[in-house]
Amino acid sequence: MAANPSTGRPDYVLIISQYVVYNGTIPRHALAASRILLLLSQNGKMTEHLATVYTFDRKCGLDLIQGFAETLDVEGDADPKAGSERDWTPREVRVATCQSILRMLLNCLEHTSPNAGHFLLGFDIKHSISKTTLQEPGVLGSPRTCLHAVLSFLDQSIESKGRHGPPSVIELSYKLVYVLCATPMTSEPAMRYLRTTRDFFCRHLQAQPRSLTGDESVDTKILLQQSWVLRCVALELRLTAAQSQRSHVQRLVTVLLEDNPEVANSLAENLELGSANFHSSLQSRSSAVQAFVGPVRRKLLKLLDVMDFSHKTPSKPSWEFFDSTELEKALHECEFQEPGGPLLIDVTSVYRRLSEEAASARGPSAFGQKSLVTQEIKSIMLNVLERNQARQAMFAKKQAFLAWRQATEVLVTTCPLDILGGETKVQVLLELAQELLRRVLEERALTDVVAPTSGVLLILMAALHHSLLLLLPDSGSTDASNLLRMLSVASYSSSLLAILKSLLECLIRTGSGFQRVRSNYYTSVLNLLRLVRNPTESQSDVESERILLDSRSDTERLRQNHMEMVSSYGEQLMEVVCRDICSGHEVTQMLALATLDVILSLDVHQQWLSYLSKKGYLRHLVDSIMTDDEEIKNFLARNTGGEAVRSLYVLESKMALLARLASSRKGAQALLENNLVANLARCEAIDFHPSRLQGAPVYMESTQWLKPSVAKSYQQTFVPTLQLLLAVSAALGPKHREAHVQISLFIAAHAEVLSSIFQPWHLQDINITSLEELALATSLLSQLSMLDDSESDAALFEQRGRLRLLQNQMLSLLPWLTVARSGMNLRERIFLLRVASGVLTFYCNLCTMSSSADRKICRVLFAPTISYDAMYRPTDDGRGSSSPPSLRVLVQLALAYTADVQRCVSAHTALMRRIESLPDLGTSELSELLPPDVDHKALVSVPVGRLREAAKKHSLSEASLRQGELTLLTCLIEQALFLLWRHLEYFLLQCVPQGSTIRQGFAVSGLAFSAGVGAQRGTPEVGKEAAISREEFEALKTDARGVLNESFFREVQAKEQYAPGRALSAADPRFFEALVRRLKRLATLNTA
Repeated sequence: MAANPSTGRPDYVLIISQYVVYNGTIPRHALAASRILLLLSQNGKMTEHLATVYTFDRKCGLDLIQGFAETLDVEGDADPKAGSERDWTPREVRVATCQSILRMLLNCLEHTSPNAGHFLLGFDIKHSISKTTLQEPGVLGSPRTCLHAVLSFLDQSIESKGRHGPPSVIELSYKLVYVLCATPMTSEPAMRYLRTTRDFFCRHLQAQPRSLTGDESVDTKILLQQSWVLRCVALELRLTAAQSQRSHVQRLVTVLLEDNPEVANSLAENLELGSANFHSSLQSRSSAVQAFVGPVRRKLLKLLDVMDFSHKTPSKPSWEFFDSTELEKALHECEFQEPGGPLLIDVTSVYRRLSEEAASARGPSAFGQKSLVTQEIKSIMLNVLERNQARQAMFAKKQAFLAWRQATEVLVTTCPLDILGGETKVQVLLELAQELLRRVLEERALTDVVAPTSGVLLILMAALHHSLLLLLPDSGSTDASNLLRMLSVASYSSSLLAILKSLLECLIRTGSGFQRVRSNYYTSVLNLLRLVRNPTESQSDVESERILLDSRSDTERLRQNHMEMVSSYGEQLMEVVCRDICSGHEVTQMLALATLDVILSLDVHQQWLSYLSKKGYLRHLVDSIMTDDEEIKNFLARNTGGEAVRSLYVLESKMALLARLASSRKGAQALLENNLVANLARCEAIDFHPSRLQGAPVYMESTQWLKPSVAKSYQQTFVPTLQLLLAVSAALGPKHREAHVQISLFIAAHAEVLSSIFQPWHLQDINITSLEELALATSLLSQLSMLDDSESDAALFEQRGRLRLLQNQMLSLLPWLTVARSGMNLRERIFLLRVASGVLTFYCNLCTMSSSADRKICRVLFAPTISYDAMYRPTDDGRGSSSPPSLRVLVQLALAYTADVQRCVSAHTALMRRIESLPDLGTSELSELLPPDVDHKALVSVPVGRLREAAKKHSLSEASLRQGELTLLTCLIEQALFLLWRHLEYFLLQCVPQGSTIRQGFAVSGLAFSAGVGAQRGTPEVGKEAAISREEFEALKTDARGVLNESFFREVQAKEQYAPGRALSAADPRFFEALVRRLKRLATLNTA
């Protein structure tokens, strides 16, 4: 960069660069100059200096651009021979110069600032490079640049029959094009020029794959050429799909996937006509489709065919004069790696070290064996060359597959469904998956390719799962003709079973050292098994509604076939999955747990459950909860520790699996025998409720989803625990005393946490997190009413005080449910209804247990008044009141829930109409149907198809929630009416009023709100002291006639009119009718 004394300017590099211009006359000088420039291009400041020197004089700059471009116009088909450069011909020297110039341009593009590389390629470095408009030579005075020369050379390489060009030059040229497309600064102008002016991507993709020659060095370059082309195609697909350039996406997809020979040949002929006529291929496609002859192999599979996954590694022979261990150490020290290249051995350094070692040998024996030592050195050098060739071949195979993977993943994930969707996409995914699995299972498969292959399989299986669901009829569809046209999962059963078999074999063969590979295989298996899992057991209501197979028999047969395939591997597969659950990486553990969860849902014979219990894995799984509890407790206490977050997610997966086991009676019994509930009772993390730690229930959302807040972390521990206990209780039934005793001990052990959850301000300050906790807690605590207090149990004797206090707190929540609330979303309302369901279930259980032996005996839970004036208000501390609530609360709830039924049915009907009208809506209407938290500004660039799919998914989810809300409302109405009827029947028929007052009667009888729900001694019975006075009795009769009138029954019975057949009653469809009929009889006959 120093000043030239002759010119007074720092133009030494300009003089050196001018030697490149004379490449035709003095090629060796040009080669030396290009190598100097290659070294200078490694420095960013020097490339800027070169650009400044080149642009100082416009004419000189144009001459340099033309000269460098001419240097890239090379002839011949071979690279320069290895050996002495003195023996090179002028053509080989020019090829070497071209290689140096291309490498120099690549080095320049690595630097962010405008430099000589951008100038030589035709970009305007005096203005914003990204705003440059590249033109053809001669257009608007544009010179012929290095980019034009490279593209012309590449075009000649695919158009010439039998002559392609030097392989290394082609590979570097394709790499240069890819770097231009991938660099943010040059991507937009370069890809626009290549797409619109040159039609580069389609034409060069059509020319792939090139046939391998058998020469390993040449084949390595061919694979690298293919890798750069596929990477460019992946970028083009991603960009054009995001910009909704449908014609370009359609042509690329057609080239990659077309299996109709007429269409493929027509497209190839149009592409050969040149870039000027490439649009005519779109017009000829529709006519070519009509003449279908037979399928041909898709180009995407042809590109995979040239990649041989097997690989031979050169042997390491033993040497006579050199120690093998020391030699390997020396070879390792001589290794080097160029940026973006394979790890190679420096042949020159190895030869020098061997020669020095041989020369340092002394003695007569060494002198006499000099020729033998020299011969062994030659053998070692040949072995080093073989190793380098093998490493280069392995690197090329890996790069080619990674590029194929990139193009494939972009193809299946970004292309619009109307271009690549439906049965075509499913068939493509099946073919790709089967081909990949066949290659992975081959002997001597490349280890470096196995990991990315598993990643591709993961993407393919996820896309297959999604595509098969899209083929199935929607839950809201009522068109029978659509159902007949839809294709079921069962029609692909043979292909799915073959893929499942191969995936299981891959999982068994893969060693424990490849945890990421195993995780990918587990996820792939999960996506397959989720297609045939029982829809009622699916985690997603929307998904379960959409899984519709041909018939019930086909469904069962498909599940049975998949389970038979899993069972065919016997204990070998069981051992692999169980070991990953116990000792795998955290991610592998979670995926193995999820896989076992799905397998258990298909295992009707419960063979896996028996294996888990017999081998002790179930006990290990239950005992590991205590280990996770310690880490999670520390995390909740200090909100620190990344390892604890891992334990949190693993524990959540374990709870999901245990809940699956608990869904069957045998599994729930096995969990009890392995002390599951006892271990959960000892978990200290459950006691770290946020309200107890911070003094108030603060539920703040975390900005990092991977590391949730303390409140979210606690919910991920507390909610699955209660869901698991509810599953155990439901599976074993109400008469299983051991299960209910252990659950009662769990509740008693964590009574303080549950007491804080039962505080009434959870129903005042609506929060979806607190409502979910409260809903689960009320459901679990309602199970305690199934225990008979008359029986003595030593284990529960000391805990009865805590249990009764919790029960009283829950009973006191009922009046708070009558408070009108506004501003709640649908999910919050459903959780609130679940809370009400838990509370009313507890009330109903208490009534039914007390009257199970004798209907004349009733546990009184409500005051015998139904008037508008007698309204019960609980205390603010959540501990209840000295007086029970009025029966008026039940009337209010029944009427309020009946009105909600009408609103819910109307909303559900509107949702169904909205789903049917989705195909006719535009972008603005579709954006209004998305969730409110969606950024509507970002929807501008989203294709209409994806918007419609998202709107459909959201509408189906909301419709499913509405259906769940309707079911809850129906059950709540029946529970409220049942409690109303039972108490009115007791007060008006069984209870004989005498002189005592209602307050004194309830005080003596020891009702739930004072002496506890467990007190049987004060229950009113016939022949004993009455709990209602004559005045109260007459007032109740009068009020019942006024409240339970025709208007009341007309409103309640309107439920059947609003929702006929939409939601069944809790026990029997006739249950509701019987309740209404008996209430009418009480209101008319017994109140006269």
